[in-house]
Amino acid sequence: MNEKPTKPSTESDMAHDLTPDNSRHRSTAQEHLTEHKYIFTTLGWMALLYIPTLLLSIVVGIYAGAVLNITDINAWIMDGDVTAMMGIGMAIVTLPWVFYAAYRTPVPDKNALLGLQSGPSAKQLLHWALVTAVFIGIWWTVNATLEIETPEFMVGLKATTDNIWLLFLAICIVAPVFEEIVFRGFMFGRLEHTALGKSGTVLITATIFTLIHGQYNALELTMVFSLALLLGYSRLKTGNVYVPIFIHMLNNTVSMVTLYMFEVV
Repeated sequence: MNEKPTKPSTESDMAHDLTPDNSRHRSTAQEHLTEHKYIFTTLGWMALLYIPTLLLSIVVGIYAGAVLNITDINAWIMDGDVTAMMGIGMAIVTLPWVFYAAYRTPVPDKNALLGLQSGPSAKQLLHWALVTAVFIGIWWTVNATLEIETPEFMVGLKATTDNIWLLFLAICIVAPVFEEIVFRGFMFGRLEHTALGKSGTVLITATIFTLIHGQYNALELTMVFSLALLLGYSRLKTGNVYVPIFIHMLNNTVSMVTLYMFEVV
């Protein structure tokens, strides 16, 4: 009985056979997201993700005027409790669209795209907690040296909130989870393999993140931008979004605690 000659295995064939499945998925994701068009489509998605927030603001504004008879909507929306509820509402109406946008992205592993695959170890969290502590310490020193006052926005929130727990929930938990999934998750994951490169991705996500925090003045935005760079760097080094969420939560919690204890952030 004649047997068909077997084709000898090449080195590349053997290497392919030994490649773990998750590495193949990662490679495929990189190949799909290297085209220049993904820079523009990602920015397009980021603009579309603002629509749920815009619609929510319109509905809340109409409700406040028509039902609650609020005459100064802008002043009412800056109330600490209202701001907290709006922040939580924004996350609720926007996150489903973020996951839909990730679903529409042509990569096999959507969790890896968002940085939601594997969580950090306790050692990693301790390391980044120390890094965050140093970061906060540096900014405290800068603020004290230059006699920078607490942001008016934060002082206003403290003065107008009746439910401290609601403000802490919105600022220390919901905002970090929501913003990091959007910026260091979805946006970062779609851009890091494009022509922008990893450094460019850290920079552009930090820039856009800073621009949406228009409630702060120029000097305060410098701190926001430096925090965003740290968050992007942590995503780059760890490959997951859990560490940026952890850093963001820690930073905001320290800011809120010191605001209520010393009126300093």
